[in-house]
Amino acid sequence: MPQTTYERRPWVSAGRLVESTVPAKLAAALELEGGQPAAFAPFVDGTELAWRVTVDETVDADASNVRNIKHRPATDDASEQHTLRVPVVLAAMSGLTRLIKGESATLTYKEAAAGFRFTMWPPLHPWTPPTDEPFLDVPTTTSQLVELPDVYYVEVPTEQARALELAAGDAVAWRLTIRDGAVAVVADCDVDAVEVDAPHVRRVQSHMSGAEGREIEQFRLYIPAAAVDALGWQDADLRVAVEHNRLVLSRPSAGIKE
Repeated sequence: MPQTTYERRPWVSAGRLVESTVPAKLAAALELEGGQPAAFAPFVDGTELAWRVTVDETVDADASNVRNIKHRPATDDASEQHTLRVPVVLAAMSGLTRLIKGESATLTYKEAAAGFRFTMWPPLHPWTPPTDEPFLDVPTTTSQLVELPDVYYVEVPTEQARALELAAGDAVAWRLTIRDGAVAVVADCDVDAVEVDAPHVRRVQSHMSGAEGREIEQFRLYIPAAAVDALGWQDADLRVAVEHNRLVLSRPSAGIKE
């Protein structure tokens, strides 16, 4: 399929919902249908986050990073319309929800294998830590996510948990960012800066582990399933690192780039 670029289209926001109308020529080229599942995956485009949307038969309609295409048939007063709906959690994690509330934001569609991709204006630059933050001398570890029905969590090593001053019940905001040129996921543990009711926020859980009389409290951070499904991290070996007030999960050797 040729890499055709289509005109910019505006974002529409209603509360936490983020939507945009797919250009009619692109919808026709892809033969989009109402109710068709569309899977979202972020990738790095230069210094900004962009999105790949897959709409072919490989999409798992039950995955957490999937939303169905909304369709409005043509009428005497309006043309046919297909609407792209971004998963609420991914929109919040990427900063897209915040971006379109503060700007006259648009996106540009481009055809791609098995679907399309889009970039945004203003560009979606993920938050990065200030360069003057103090370095935390905490070992980086490697881990896999633990999967339970409909949820995933990471066990935080004791030394990392102490450095972050984790406490059971604390609210943690998960964000998409870029590390080493690839998409990474950050758990923002700054309890004073977290909007506790936001869709990308989860609570810290803890449990006691160890022999009787030598038990220690261990902590779990539950990561939104939409991010795991979008990044394909279900069985991935992940690098777990600590920054100031943040836990960073990344897979730089297999980062999602284009």
